[in-house]
Order: sequence, then structure tokens, then C-alpha cells
Amino acid sequence: MNSSSDSVYVRMYNVGFGDCFLVTFPGDGQLLRVLIDCGSIAAASMSMTDVVGTIIEDVKDKDGVSRIDLVVCTHRHKDHVSGFSDSRWKDVEVREVWMPWTEDPQDPKAKRIRETQSRLALALKDAWAVKLATGSASAQDKGLRDIAENALSNIAAMELLHKGFRSKPKRRFLSAPANGIKPLKSSVLRGVTTYVLGPSKSETVIRDMDPPAGKTYLKRLS
Repeated sequence: MNSSSDSVYVRMYNVGFGDCFLVTFPGDGQLLRVLIDCGSIAAASMSMTDVVGTIIEDVKDKDGVSRIDLVVCTHRHKDHVSGFSDSRWKDVEVREVWMPWTEDPQDPKAKRIRETQSRLALALKDAWAVKLATGSASAQDKGLRDIAENALSNIAAMELLHKGFRSKPKRRFLSAPANGIKPLKSSVLRGVTTYVLGPSKSETVIRDMDPPAGKTYLKRLS
């Protein structure tokens, strides 16, 4: 691709049921690369291993080093992050990693949300295992199992996003602005205007994300 181009390119990798986009912006004599998510829970024609290998090759510079200016993790569900569990990412040079504020290890509220979601996902997975063992699992129950597995912690992938990649990238934990819509400034994406639309830190919004008592998927499996 010509680095003098003034076009923006979006490549959507065929991961199957999941998301993975490489967005390339024109920069000051060089291309700016942004990778948004990399995950799948049901592969298509390519395995996730092959997809990751293709991405790493696509972002390789003439000196043989693979470089991405910004990696964006929208959220930790498997269909968005499973590809980051691949050990080859450790050799990819990344300048910044953006994650939602719910991933901030220093935020007590974020920690509580993560632990609650993980606990519910594990409980749902265990409930499915009981159904399977007793032979009483239905097709609908299988769908609930898939939901549970997608929402599990995905520890290896999140470990990379929080601590991995080459060159020790800066991590930013982002939320929607409390008042209005404001552009996000970043030296990594000079000339690119970015807006963060979520997740919200509003107590009302967080409260509404939690289902009422007795209305969870666990109720369905009881």
C-alpha cells in the first residue's frame, strides 16, 4: 500500500462469528495502523491461528518487524479477544492499547463489575454441565452454554492486552465523557479525530445493565 495515499482502508478479517478489523490511516509519510478486536467463537474458512498469522504478516514493515500503532479491545468477550491468546503477539510492536474503563485494574468499581460477570458466567457454565451430565440439556440450553463460554474471563488474551506486546505500549482505559461528546486526543493518531461513545460510568446505566432478581440465565437452567 502506498504510504502517500490519502485514503482510509478498512480490512475485515473473516473470523467467522466474531470481530477483527485493521484500519489504516494516512500519516506523516507513513501509514497508521489500528487493530480493533481479534476474536471468534465459531471459525469460518480460516482458523483463528491463521487469521493472527495473516494480520502479523500484513503489518510487517520492511525491516521485518510487525508494527501496530493502536490496538483497541472493545470488551473481553471471546468473540472479540480470543485471537490475542496467540503467543506470536509478543513480537509485535504496539504503541498504545485502548480498553474500556471496566478493565482498569486500579478502579474498584471496574473490578467489581469484572468479578460479577465472571462469577455469573462460571455459574452458568456449571449449570450447563449438570444438565449435560443428566442428559436433560436442550438445544436452547446449548445456546446458554455458548453465552457463558463467550463471557468467561479469557485470561490469556486479557493478560496480553494488559501486559504483553513488544515495546511496552501505553495502556488507556476509556469511558464515554460525562458531559456531551468530546474528541479524544492521542499522539498515536495525529490527524485522526476519535470519539469514545461507551461504556458509561453513570451509576444509572451500570444499574440498568444488571438484570432484576430472578431474571438471569441461571433461572432458565434451574
